[in-house]
Amino acid sequence: MNAPYDEPGPERRSEPERCWPQRAGEPESWLRRAHHPLPEAPSAEAFAALAAQLEGEGRPWIGWQEGQTRYLAGGSLASWSFAPQGAFQEAARVGSRIRERVVVDPGPAATLLQLPLLWHGFAFAAGPWSGDDPPLKPSEEWPGAELRLPSWLLYAHGEQAGLVVHAWVGSGDDPAAVQTRLNERVKSLLGAAQAPVPDPPAPQLRVLRGEADALEFQERVAALSAAMQRELEPGQAAKVVLSRRAEVESCGTFDAAATWLALGRQPGVRAFAWSRGQGGQLVGASPELLVALRGDRVESEALAGTAPLDAAEWLARDPKNAREHALVTQAVSEVLRERCGEVQQGQVGLRALRDLVHLQTPLSGPRRPEHDLLELASALHPTPALGGTPRAFARPWLAGEERGWFGAPLGYSDQAGGGELLVTIRSALLRGTRAELFAGAGILPESDPVSEWRETELKLLAAAGALRTRAPRAQEAVSE
Repeated sequence: MNAPYDEPGPERRSEPERCWPQRAGEPESWLRRAHHPLPEAPSAEAFAALAAQLEGEGRPWIGWQEGQTRYLAGGSLASWSFAPQGAFQEAARVGSRIRERVVVDPGPAATLLQLPLLWHGFAFAAGPWSGDDPPLKPSEEWPGAELRLPSWLLYAHGEQAGLVVHAWVGSGDDPAAVQTRLNERVKSLLGAAQAPVPDPPAPQLRVLRGEADALEFQERVAALSAAMQRELEPGQAAKVVLSRRAEVESCGTFDAAATWLALGRQPGVRAFAWSRGQGGQLVGASPELLVALRGDRVESEALAGTAPLDAAEWLARDPKNAREHALVTQAVSEVLRERCGEVQQGQVGLRALRDLVHLQTPLSGPRRPEHDLLELASALHPTPALGGTPRAFARPWLAGEERGWFGAPLGYSDQAGGGELLVTIRSALLRGTRAELFAGAGILPESDPVSEWRETELKLLAAAGALRTRAPRAQEAVSE
């Protein structure tokens, strides 16, 4: 298919004052959102088929699946990259200016208001640094943050579905010509979504540095636990999350679209994929919500404490996991109380996944207009579920790790400023025939290095089990 996925627009801009096209002698362009309802919702396989076609053409795309909700954001009408420091504030400023320039048809205005408009991805190192904090290591390949305005969005909510197409419109453009161009793109995109997507079995994987990585991680756990006992006051609440990176190799090229499809079948998760075209693909199945703005409510959760699925009863009674979970709950609750005035805290429960079970506590509060989605995310990230407490003690340990986009916020914001951001755990970075898997474990003073290593193994296996490679025919088609 030779569809014009991407309209002309700014690429990789980082200057908020000039972040959309402007023709000489004309006012700044406006962003036109055209909505086309579909008679029936495309299947998950149809979403993956269109994503696979984008991937084969080297075009960027973003995928999101949660229950019966699916989004596929294709192409890049415009995108902005930011350095880690101040990334949330810069992304919020650019996003606000884009929303001011959106125009929609009166009919679907209410529908478009709640659909994703902008997509946000951050590195773990993103955030407001203080002068006393040792800086976290930035990713060597991916930016500190990326804000992307896709060319189009295919969505499905249960039986409701549609396609939203974006275009820059200047004062000198002919409205009829713009509409004709949009209609042609819609027709071409819907035709591509009918192609089947191969569903290959999980490939055989070869683990690189498996034994050496295990020993190194256990040594780090032992050193951290000893430092907690030595440097902190007796009884002082403390937790630091250490991460592991495991690299695996396959005979075939990893398929981000098929992996995203497989991840979306897992219960209790938000399956995500962020493809940068030729720059690699981050895929994962996260059970953890960082923050969501829905109407007049702010929602978050504490998710900490892990066990195999068949050990749920043990997890509910284990004192070490209960203390770890309480630290996260307290930290998230304090941030929400400062910004919401009051917090509704649910009961501690069990979040059952395909292979694992977590302790989970829902938290929410009333939304205040002075706190937008990214400001809340900046205040929450990283929670002790991925970072640590006390902050002054934890930060030097975190500064020694290069996490890239692992454990960081990723999600979308809508036209009204609402949206949601997950935490990119249970994730993998795909690069050709190699994949880098990420997992973490919360370390307390009494942590056992072998037990913590086993916990990360369970999490890594959960991510590795969904990896897929391209079918031979698909690989040949891309190389031709």
